[in-house]
Amino acid sequence: RPPEAEFDRGLRQFGELLLVNLLSQGRGTLVHALGVSDQGVGLLFIGRSGAGKTTLANLYKSHAGVSILGDERVAVTKEGGQFWLSGTPWPGGGYAVSADTVPLRKVFFLEHGTQNVLISDRLINLHGLCFQQLLLPFWNGEALAFALRLGEELLSTIPTARLAFVNDSRVIEFLRKEAQE
Repeated sequence: RPPEAEFDRGLRQFGELLLVNLLSQGRGTLVHALGVSDQGVGLLFIGRSGAGKTTLANLYKSHAGVSILGDERVAVTKEGGQFWLSGTPWPGGGYAVSADTVPLRKVFFLEHGTQNVLISDRLINLHGLCFQQLLLPFWNGEALAFALRLGEELLSTIPTARLAFVNDSRVIEFLRKEAQE
């Protein structure tokens, strides 16, 4: 890699660490996820690398009323008893980010499937999936405890499910129906 690429990567990592540190001081957490504002409704799609965050972001791009907040890193905060979803300046493969902030209404854990379907799961399993994708401040015990509590509260209060989906635009209409419920 050229030296400029290494510098850019280091600068990005430094920025992420700063944001993780700032959020974990009682504000929120940074998540490895896709964040979407679909007609003002905040949808959080959490997934490991390769789970389909960028694929789903690209499927959303052609739909009216959609803003991709980020397909790699998004911020989840809680203010006034409400969870909020915000974009960050770090795009993933979809190269889309937004500085918008919207009320968070649904959380999905992404996986590839043979059909578009929501899968209920035990909360303990969802905790495991979630905590693997949080960028946690391991250097600060109090901040780490806050971030873990916030993640637990998020999954306990916001409707959450696993989403198996097909790489096809019909998943967007499927999700829009689910978001209205």
